[in-house]
Amino acid sequence: MPKIQPIFKVYSACSLKAVAAALLILLIINFSHADTAIDNTIGIEVTTHLGDKQTFQKGDVISFLISLDRDAYVLMIYEDAEHNLLQIIPNRYRQSNRYDTGLFISVPNRDEPFEFVVSPPFGKETVWVFASEQSFAELQGMELENGLRKLSDSLPDILAKIRAKQSKHLYGETSTTITTAAK
Repeated sequence: MPKIQPIFKVYSACSLKAVAAALLILLIINFSHADTAIDNTIGIEVTTHLGDKQTFQKGDVISFLISLDRDAYVLMIYEDAEHNLLQIIPNRYRQSNRYDTGLFISVPNRDEPFEFVVSPPFGKETVWVFASEQSFAELQGMELENGLRKLSDSLPDILAKIRAKQSKHLYGETSTTITTAAK
C-alpha cells in the first residue's frame, strides 16, 4: 500500500505573514476587477406594454419599452420564431439612437410608420437590446419598406461582433422572450 503524504507543511511566522499578504493582495485585485465590471456595465430593461414573458395571439399589436441606467447608444434586434433577425433601432425613422438615462423608450414610437402585429410564424421570439457609450457599427442586411433592416448574419455572429467591439467601452445587453400563437 502506498504511503500517504501529509498535505500540510510547517511554515515559519515570516512565511505565514507573506502568505497572508499575498492573499490580501489577491482579494484586493479580485474586488477591484469586480468593481470595474460593475462600472463598465450599462443597465438595460426591456419589456412589452403588457409586461415580461407574455403570450400574444395572432392580430395582437405589441409595443416595447426600454430604459437605461446611463446615457447610451441603443441597438435593438428582434428574432422571430424562425430565427429571422430584424434590426429595429436604429431605423430609417429613428436615425439618432442615442438616449438619455431614465427615459422610457417606446418602440415603435408614434412617429414611426410601422407596428408589430403578431402573425405567423408563431412560437418563442426574442428581443435583444444592446447599449454602449459608443455608436454601433452598421449591421449587414437589407432595408425593408417599413424602414427596418432584415439582417443577413446569424445571431451568434452578430453577438460575437458586437461583444468584441465593445470590450473596452461601457456596454450592456439584455433580452426578453415572448410567445406568439394562433388564436
